[in-house]
Amino acid sequence: PFTIPPQAAGSHFTIHHSLFTIPPQAAGPHLMKKTFPLTHPKIKPARLADSIRAEISKYIKRERRKELPEGVDFWDFDCKVGADAASADEQHISAVSKAIGQVLEEGNDTVYVEILVKQATRNKPAKPDKPVEPVEPVKPVEPAEDSEA
Repeated sequence: PFTIPPQAAGSHFTIHHSLFTIPPQAAGPHLMKKTFPLTHPKIKPARLADSIRAEISKYIKRERRKELPEGVDFWDFDCKVGADAASADEQHISAVSKAIGQVLEEGNDTVYVEILVKQATRNKPAKPDKPVEPVEPVKPVEPAEDSEA
């Protein structure tokens, strides 16, 4: 059993996350919905956009490290990026960074990012009925010498 020491009962007390174990996908689908500010009195907007990209990258890496359920090949992501939730457009995970840059270039004060993690399987190509015959490489043709008259 876990008990809180008496001297910490009335103060701010931090419990280390390593004390708890949560099975993967126990809470259902993982979702990141966040509105990031693009204005700060001391930090340039371009640096804020870089920090947003870094946070999203860390989130994606953390989700990809989670254990895959039986019959699942990889974690896939449904993403939306825009100035706000109403104007967010669907983006491929590889285009999220560029979309954040576009929102910044449009002069918006915030950027809305939504990432939904989902299970996916790879589409394996169908095997041909008969084996493919190997193709012999074409021998290079030697150029004919031009005879000048």
